Amino acid sequence: MNDPRPAPPRSPLGSQIVVGLLLALLAVKVVDLQVTQARELAAASEQNRLRRVRIPSPRGEIYDRRGEVLATNEAAYAVGILSPPDRPPEGAALRRLCDLLGLDPAALLDRFENGRSYPYEPAILVPDADSALVTRVAEADLDELVILDRPRRVYPQGETLCHVLGYTDEVRPEELSARYRMGDLIGRKGLEASYEPELAGRPGVRYIEVNALERRMGAASRATPPQPGNSLVLSIDLGLQRRAEAILDTLTYRRPYDWPGDRPWVEPEPGLRGSIIVMDSNTGEIYALAARPGYDPNRVGVRADPDYC
Repeated sequence: MNDPRPAPPRSPLGSQIVVGLLLALLAVKVVDLQVTQARELAAASEQNRLRRVRIPSPRGEIYDRRGEVLATNEAAYAVGILSPPDRPPEGAALRRLCDLLGLDPAALLDRFENGRSYPYEPAILVPDADSALVTRVAEADLDELVILDRPRRVYPQGETLCHVLGYTDEVRPEELSARYRMGDLIGRKGLEASYEPELAGRPGVRYIEVNALERRMGAASRATPPQPGNSLVLSIDLGLQRRAEAILDTLTYRRPYDWPGDRPWVEPEPGLRGSIIVMDSNTGEIYALAARPGYDPNRVGVRADPDYC
């Protein structure tokens, strides 16, 4: 026979335990997000909002013993784009950029893809922009374009002391590191290479605030200025150096075996080859170090004069 008495009510203890465990897990997760991961999440949010723009450091200058400038810097600029690598310009935006910068679409997209060291840095579209282009970009006021400082190395004495000073060139892909990024200058040959750590200085950084569409919203308040490189003062005497080079430019030199006996004698051209070193034997100081043939360091490197061959 069935028991006519009603069944006793079930205890809510089991449900309460389940709900309590869920609330405890939720509380642990909230604490983890609010306390443990707060700094990490805040940093990630800040990174998504800000774009780092490096400020190259001016290289240290080089002087002769009397203070004559042998190597210095002048202001130069590049044009970069803020869009990340997975958002290349296309359609009307691509045509507008090509018309403004004077680039064909293939060249612009290639620089967009390969013109940066890290994904959220501006890609360099024009590495050495002249004043007319900088003015056009500034007047266009496009949110995705930025004008970047890119100091140019200048050798006021031209070919004089070229073998001593060396020259600068843009870093190569295999030289990229935490210190060197795309477009940075590095010393090649001579003192520029030997004293690279001292001359290079340390770059600074400024921040640009962007929205979710990578449109520039304005400059952030914090920035780190660059630290210029140290200068070098040489024992070289520029006047004596010029005199030594002038002597080489007027002398001729031809080794006997350069003239085969079965051919008519041909007068050699002046300044064919040679070197002169002037040194103080007591102190070891070098006053002049001249060599021919030479070259103009202002016209060597990636950013050299395009008309120079």
